[in-house]
Amino acid sequence: MSELCPRLANGDPDAFAALYDQLADRLFPYIVAQTGSSTDAADILQEIFVRLYRGRSRLVDVDNIDAYVFRTARNEVIRWRARHASRFASAADLFEIPESLAPCQLEQREIAALALGELGEDEREVVELKIFSGLTFVEIASVIDRPAATVATWYRRALAKMRQSLSSEVDP
Repeated sequence: MSELCPRLANGDPDAFAALYDQLADRLFPYIVAQTGSSTDAADILQEIFVRLYRGRSRLVDVDNIDAYVFRTARNEVIRWRARHASRFASAADLFEIPESLAPCQLEQREIAALALGELGEDEREVVELKIFSGLTFVEIASVIDRPAATVATWYRRALAKMRQSLSSEVDP
């Protein structure tokens, strides 16, 4: 169990500040990728920490605070998508590679976004959580409520699909 959890459960503002400092930079790219909007991602990030504070009493028993917060983020993104479903023609319209994670040329970012956009939702989310947020397969499994072996399989399959997609983009 995280040393922060009992302090979070007691509403310690320094513990919440430490949690924010520990996770915000990893959460934000994931949320941007899920929503396609930095502005919406910032609002969702704020809502995540509000929810965590309001439900702080549940944090005392959390074994992996990172996975718990990412699961909270995932649930908040699902709620956001439900409220904004009419804004998007398809799930592929949501994908954006955050510039801070892709300092390459615009064309390369667009090609990578297209390759990720061709993945199924489950595979894309696993790639986003692994690459953009640095979660382990065990943490991702906890976030999306699937076995770690399934997560690892989806990740390997997604990378293979992306390699194939990218090689066909590069080799006309």
